[in-house]
Amino acid sequence: MVEEIENIEALPGETVTLISELPEAGLEVTWLKDNVPLRLSGEKYEAVNLDFSYQLVVPDVSQEDAGVYKVQGGQHEAVFSVSVNGKCCPARFCFWHKICGQQHNSAVDFVSSCK
Repeated sequence: MVEEIENIEALPGETVTLISELPEAGLEVTWLKDNVPLRLSGEKYEAVNLDFSYQLVVPDVSQEDAGVYKVQGGQHEAVFSVSVNGKCCPARFCFWHKICGQQHNSAVDFVSSCK
């Protein structure tokens, strides 16, 4: 089962968290960018799996991070199209949730300085 593509716009320097709620817990999932498996052991990406929630954290996004991201597990797949535009806003974090085929997004702005 493939969920429809969600279009996500981010600003350079933001941390984007892609979240997919798949119908099965404990799946072994694969994250891909532009159909190439991501190296999750490096410093760029962090994958988090919590029960039915499968998350990919992309910190400090830049133009190189734009593309189509997929999470695949079992017979399930969720797709996110990420574009990076505009001016730098490093203290803003965006969270994109795909729950039961619906998109939910929220942004949290921090007043304190970035790490």
